[in-house]
Amino acid sequence: MGFKFKDRTVKVEIEGREYAIQIGSAEMADRVAMAYTNLEAIGGDKLANDQNVNVKVSNMLRNLIGAILGQQAQDEIFEHRQHSVIDEIELLSFLMTEVNKAEDASFSISAAMQEVAGMMQTQAADTQETPITSIADKLASKLKE
Repeated sequence: MGFKFKDRTVKVEIEGREYAIQIGSAEMADRVAMAYTNLEAIGGDKLANDQNVNVKVSNMLRNLIGAILGQQAQDEIFEHRQHSVIDEIELLSFLMTEVNKAEDASFSISAAMQEVAGMMQTQAADTQETPITSIADKLASKLKE
């Protein structure tokens, strides 16, 4: 029997619509990394002095969600919604939960990230979490500042 790729698509339902998260997609990983870089760039000092801080953070969270689900999904989900950092963080948490449920013995995002990180000789501490979990944890700590 020949090799067959596994379907690593995680389907999620948001507001009655189904969306797909492509686990292992290099394009998604790149989009998530860029969205997180943009979030990190707006440190606490910049936020403290900005009158539109909540809208800016909301937009960045929406972009992170779009990085995970795709631009079309982001547009559909937020088309008629007011900005709400709480709603966006809850949606990110839901997405993380669904991705973590999909991990099984045959494939682990954490294990895959550790293997890649080992090849790239990065610090082991950075590889103990899934990319999305790491982003959410860092974001939550920034919002607490």
